[in-house]
Amino acid sequence: MNEVRLYRIGSDPEFVFGQTKEFVTMVVPASDVVGGRELTAFIGTDGHPSTAELRPPPAHNIRRHLMDIGAALDMVDLVLKRQVKYPGLNMYAHPVIGSDPLGGHIHVSVFLNNLGAWCAQQANLMHNGSDFTFLDGRDAPNTADWSDRMREVITSYSQLAARREIFTSYTFGQVMSYLLRPFENWIQPWFSRAQRNGSYGGSDLDVRHTSSSKPKAPLFSEWAYYHFEYRIPSTWLTHPLLAYAYLSLTKLLMLNFTKVLPLALQAKLPPPNPNRGSYNDEWQAIFVTRLRALLALNPIITNDIKQLETAIQTCSEQREMWFTPGTPIQVDAWRKLL
Repeated sequence: MNEVRLYRIGSDPEFVFGQTKEFVTMVVPASDVVGGRELTAFIGTDGHPSTAELRPPPAHNIRRHLMDIGAALDMVDLVLKRQVKYPGLNMYAHPVIGSDPLGGHIHVSVFLNNLGAWCAQQANLMHNGSDFTFLDGRDAPNTADWSDRMREVITSYSQLAARREIFTSYTFGQVMSYLLRPFENWIQPWFSRAQRNGSYGGSDLDVRHTSSSKPKAPLFSEWAYYHFEYRIPSTWLTHPLLAYAYLSLTKLLMLNFTKVLPLALQAKLPPPNPNRGSYNDEWQAIFVTRLRALLALNPIITNDIKQLETAIQTCSEQREMWFTPGTPIQVDAWRKLL
């Protein structure tokens, strides 16, 4: 009961097209580049004409998702080399380029084994940790039609949610932020990251519920189904190992949600210090401490995320090179995944 079962992980990471001269990248609006069917099959602009966004299909296996991203970047790069309007055009993925903030939003879909949560969904309701909200634009349920049993299980579910003992949008955000927030604050370039999302990398409100159809899975027919988007991360497209680290941390957290939740609810952020500049090193220490605390609990680790610690070490060693102004997405590294 109350088990969380990961279904899929997805993403919609952003980047820009640009030309770099004297370490300054001049952005070319993505709407000028994304015109033919070759590119619109892989990327979109999501209402922002200067920003491009990848839309790879979600997957349970992290390496599968990375391969889809690599295939998209490979195709986009080949098209860029053939176009003549903007010679020397590259793809860039830093937290902010010019005036464009670039996100690396991560999508997570899960099943929750709680009858009250399932009943609430049938009534178009979801508890966010504070109160019930409507799942979509349908009318509010007629609670007068509820059976005594339905009232009982939904009340039990709401009590667990209010005590933050079950999967909700709030506890999802807390668990994701347990590792991803300190990782973001350590590994991303401090000042452009802070320009994008504030000195601490976002807020607890940076979780969105996303409507998607519940998969047809007979084993989970009476499990609740949720699809949330975690919006705190800056774009991580600059190198596949950086992407692997973000997505593998996500999978590690979701595979071990019930073990992480008590740690996440007890974790405290250090108070902001307006007299300091960057302090990535302090956030590195916080991240390492939290990761070690989770690993000490003998968490589930699947084959596709077994290289996580190696990837984190590489991110630590290469971050300054990856985020040097004017450094484009490392497309050749992405091609090696294919």
